[in-house]
Amino acid sequence: MRKMAAIDDHKELTMAISSGKMTRVSSVLGAGLRNHAGTKGLLQLCWRAIEGKYSPSPEEAEMMLGVTLMRVGGARLAGIAHRALGLPSVTTFRRNTVIRPLLPSAGIPTVKEIEANIDACFDAFHQVLMLDEIATEKRARYDDRTNMVVGVCRQHGHKLPLELQTESDLSVLCEGLREERAHLAGEATVAALGVLSSEPREYSAKPILFSADCKRETGPQHAVNILRPLTAAIKNKSIRKNTTFRLLCAASDGESRRGKAFVMEYMQHPLREDSPIFPHLSGLEFMNFLVGEDDMTADKDTKHALKCLRSLAMRDAGIEVRGFCITNGVASRTIKSLLNPNDKQDVAIWTLPDAPAGSTPSFIFGRLAYNLVMPYICVDFDLETQLTHLSAAAHLLLDLYTHDNARAKFMPLQTFLNLMIMIKNAYFCVAKTKVDIPEGKFWLILLGTDRLEVFFGLIRSAIGTDSNVDLLQLASRGSGLCEVAVIMAIHPEWDRSPRRITLPAVGDAGTVLDSKVDHLNPVSWKGNTEVRRVTPLTCWIKGRKMVEEFVPQSRAVFARLARDPRVDIMSPFGRLLVEQYDEEDIQEAYRCRE
Repeated sequence: MRKMAAIDDHKELTMAISSGKMTRVSSVLGAGLRNHAGTKGLLQLCWRAIEGKYSPSPEEAEMMLGVTLMRVGGARLAGIAHRALGLPSVTTFRRNTVIRPLLPSAGIPTVKEIEANIDACFDAFHQVLMLDEIATEKRARYDDRTNMVVGVCRQHGHKLPLELQTESDLSVLCEGLREERAHLAGEATVAALGVLSSEPREYSAKPILFSADCKRETGPQHAVNILRPLTAAIKNKSIRKNTTFRLLCAASDGESRRGKAFVMEYMQHPLREDSPIFPHLSGLEFMNFLVGEDDMTADKDTKHALKCLRSLAMRDAGIEVRGFCITNGVASRTIKSLLNPNDKQDVAIWTLPDAPAGSTPSFIFGRLAYNLVMPYICVDFDLETQLTHLSAAAHLLLDLYTHDNARAKFMPLQTFLNLMIMIKNAYFCVAKTKVDIPEGKFWLILLGTDRLEVFFGLIRSAIGTDSNVDLLQLASRGSGLCEVAVIMAIHPEWDRSPRRITLPAVGDAGTVLDSKVDHLNPVSWKGNTEVRRVTPLTCWIKGRKMVEEFVPQSRAVFARLARDPRVDIMSPFGRLLVEQYDEEDIQEAYRCRE
């Protein structure tokens, strides 16, 4: 009889679980087992849960899922999840997640505003500054926390009263906007700090600046209005909780205005011999050594830079490779063998079989693409292999750009510079990590602005795809969505990254890995990324030898370039390819603010 009763209890427990009336089944059963409940005890818990009289404490994953729903979809969606799925209530989420609100900048950003936003971020040791623009509604909003009107462009906002003390201030502001003495901005400049860490809770982008932009700013003005306040605020907050935090580089896309500002701030003087990183980099022949304060360097976003290769392959003028012009006027069957017609970005040029006679130039360009792309998508590459391939790409770019004075016939100047800046920054960041954290690791995939683009994707999901966000919404939603970015990094299986910023992960053999299992983040990277196992000079030399073996004629080119001490990867003809500015340009930018 006792056995029959036990069997009946198990059957009843099975029926209760399979009824579908009980939410969070695993949490209910887990709570009972932790309290050493038997079959009858578990059965009682199940019936109490079905009747709504018992709810176990939420698990961490449930809290994260509920917070994500609340931050992206709002309190109403979180309330629906609470009642339908048994997740914790909105009150519980708000009580257990303390997020400091971020401040948008009214007019030109101030150091104090940026410092306040830095305090709202997580701490880090090595950080990357990321900058990009996002489209906004041309709408002025009143911020009751600062008593300021936000949404007016920073370039001309100082001409109007943005702090509302009287009704007359509002009248003058409205009149000035009608007369276009200042403008309602259609874009916002967003700056964020990204940590070079393997911890998902740390490496998500943490926004620290939101500034309205009317696109009438010059390069020197952008340096004065944005980069210098950012650098000053980050430097003031470099020591927190008895820990020193260092900013390694500033990353952006290919925007020309910010590129000029980067030259002003991060290409001021050659790397000094007393710099701690000088011994690690001084032997790199053809390397460009111009840096900014604290050996800061500029960086270009990987995906923006690599997209230019696709555009290059499609331009009507073709690509001149060592005197041979590769054009896009080829047979349709050839194009179909290279391209997936359903995906215009699927260019499998490096997976082609060995080149037949007479087609060496196209194979050389394919090798260039391979050396540039694989370090960022092959999860089996160790750090030494990544740097070696980037060195090979730099030397191959230098050879093809200077051979027969090809210049723009091979590649547009801006594309050439962006790729070289990206490669240079990777070597400098590895050297800084070797000095500051000798036993640490370095993840190449965390450079660039990709994490900021992920934040923009969350903003668009929270606001809606059919409208833009205004500046006040951008800042107010930003702090909560930072938390969502952290959760998505911890649980990447919950998220589907935006298609336009997704790169496939591949193995060492070039096979594409299952995107549902492997994600391009530090956790999924299989190769060894310890900096103590890497010598930058060795990687640089090995990369050059790869090019010389693949293109034997390049030896003569490198020997000729080496005879001119002024030549480097950004001065292939002995003269710097970027426009440099002097102190007079800076002073003029400051006068424009008066």
